[in-house]
Formats: sequence, structure tokens, C-alpha cells
Amino acid sequence: MRTRIIPFVIALAPVLAGQAPIDLLDTYFPPGMAGLCGPRLEAARVVVLRGDDEARAFAITAFGEDKKELHIDFAKEQIVALCWGTRRVARDLLYRDGLPQMPIDRAVIADQTLQIRLRTLLPVGEHGEDPDGCATYPSIFLHTPVTQRVLVEVGGARCREPQTDFQPSRDGGLEVRVLPDSMPSRAEVELAADDAPAHLTACVELKPAAHGRRLVINWGEHPPACYALDVVELRIQDGVAHIAVRAHVFTSCSYQGPPVLWPRLVLDLPPVRRVLLRIERQGSLTEGDTCDFAPSTSKELCVEVDRSAADREVHCLLR
Repeated sequence: MRTRIIPFVIALAPVLAGQAPIDLLDTYFPPGMAGLCGPRLEAARVVVLRGDDEARAFAITAFGEDKKELHIDFAKEQIVALCWGTRRVARDLLYRDGLPQMPIDRAVIADQTLQIRLRTLLPVGEHGEDPDGCATYPSIFLHTPVTQRVLVEVGGARCREPQTDFQPSRDGGLEVRVLPDSMPSRAEVELAADDAPAHLTACVELKPAAHGRRLVINWGEHPPACYALDVVELRIQDGVAHIAVRAHVFTSCSYQGPPVLWPRLVLDLPPVRRVLLRIERQGSLTEGDTCDFAPSTSKELCVEVDRSAADREVHCLLR
């Protein structure tokens, strides 16, 4: 069995410590802590490291050995480790970008409190959680100025086995809040094979299919950049599918890929009479690129576009 790891790291300059409030997502930070990949933890954990002894103990538990990257100037800095434990996914989903993800929606320092809003995402489909699947170890390590308190709010998808998922807790200067599952119907929907011709304009289509309905979300044709379409909310109730998709474009230090892109997401739904789709547009398009989603309403499909974060430049370290 092949193991897949998903490391995400943000390095934050300690000079920010004296300013408040500070929106950490508005600042670009180069990669750091490159050796902190895939901590082998069975259950999810949130840990704030404020000293060398704590860092050493965590490293031995998570990695089986000490990690020099965790030993920083703890007089001025701290490390917040957000680890989702071991998430197992069917192999065929991994090959179709069906990976557990942990995007950060908010990271602000205010009143000596680091406020983090974390969104946990699991692949849609019956095998989005597969006890016999490939192991992944989603994690984020935040290297920040010292704060008196750390508040982490965890939203998104909740696991079938709650004992391995994030748990609400309050311990000294760390508080973890866990919101209800935003994707309770994800096992009723499948990520479909993307074999349709490329679409030059952004559009959303609801088509009949043998199993029920097929929802095709086309972002159109775009110049080179990094694009992602992720399901972040999914609830089917009384024949109506309530779906939210994050349409995310983010910058990268270097891009290696095709010269033209056609980002698309195809979902196979059960028989539903209507789909209410909300598209959360995050990140600004590249200069000169105008192809984007627009709201629309029909009897069977309603598309709402939230553009509140569409002009914000977000970097790939937060993906």
C-alpha cells in the first residue's frame, strides 16, 4: 500500500508580534519546516508548542524522532500543529485528486489571541473514507509570534469514526471548537469521471443520468495558474441537494503545468428534483483573465456566487 502525505506549512515573521490585529492570510510567507511531513498520528490533535521539551516530546510521538525544525526561538515564537490523524481514502479517489484537505479560512492575531478557522474536507463518495484504503496524514504547522491564547474553530466534514476526529477541548491557553458536519450527505454523491469536452466559458449544468442527476461545474478556459474546485458543503433533504463548492485560484512561486487550463468538477447525484448550488469564489484571477462564474436561476438549478473573497490574493501554502 502506498502512503500519501499532505504537508502544508506557513512560516510567519516574528516582527508581526507587536501589531494587532494581524490578518495572516493577507501576507505571503516562504515555505518553512519542509521536513515536517505527515505526522503518524492515529487521531486528530491540536498542539501548541512553546518550548524545546514540548517540541521534542511531540516530535518523538508524531515522527518517531526529534525534528530540528520544531526547535525555534520560543522566547518570541510558537508552533501550532494542526494534525487530522490518519485518514484513509480509496486508491482510485487519490488518483482523481480525492484527497482530504485542511484549508485555513481565517488566521488572525488580535488581543494576544491567535484565531484560526480551519475547514476539514473529505472526498465525496462512499469510499471517501475507506478503512482499507491508502493512509494520508493531513497536517498544518503554523510558525507564529507568541500569543497568550490560541483559538481553533474546526468546520467542514466530520469523520465516521468520531474518536479519530477533532474534539472540542479547552486546556489552558488553547481552545478547540468543533462545528457540526457540513457534508452529511457526501456518501450519496460520487466524483464522476471527467471525460467531457473542454468548455471555454464558465457555466453550471444539471443533466439527467442513469443513476439520477449529473452536476457539471465548468470554470471555463484560463491561462496558467493554480485552480481548485472543492465540495465544502453537501446536504440532500426532501429531494433538494444543497451544495457549496469552493472555487479557489491561488498563486505559486513557480508553475509547472499546461499553458491552458479548463478546471471542472463533475458530481453524480441521486435522483433529486432541485439543486441549490453556492459557489464560494476565493482568490483573484490572473491579470486579463475574465472567465468566471455568474449567478443563475432555473426551475431545477439555482446558482449563487459568493464573491466576498474573490479579489483576495491567497497563496498556495494555504490550500
